[in-house]
Amino acid sequence: EDFCFALLRTSSLQILKAAGFEGVESGSANALTDVFGKYIQLLASTSSEYARLAGRSHANALDVVDGLNELSIDLKSLEDWLQVDG
Repeated sequence: EDFCFALLRTSSLQILKAAGFEGVESGSANALTDVFGKYIQLLASTSSEYARLAGRSHANALDVVDGLNELSIDLKSLEDWLQVDG
């Protein structure tokens, strides 16, 4: 669990840097990492549910897209962000 948190924290800090932040306090970084982790868990469980509804035991890319849509993530905006900042 500590290893996963450390990986998520690194990703969170990289996202903040890409967004223009020059620094962040440790407590704030940890809180953001917790939120990021919970969001990834929500996306994973939502995607898994789409797979289950389709009669599959494992999610595929289309299930993840459906999960992102259910969580109100605009795929075009995500694609644009990835091309510029990702």
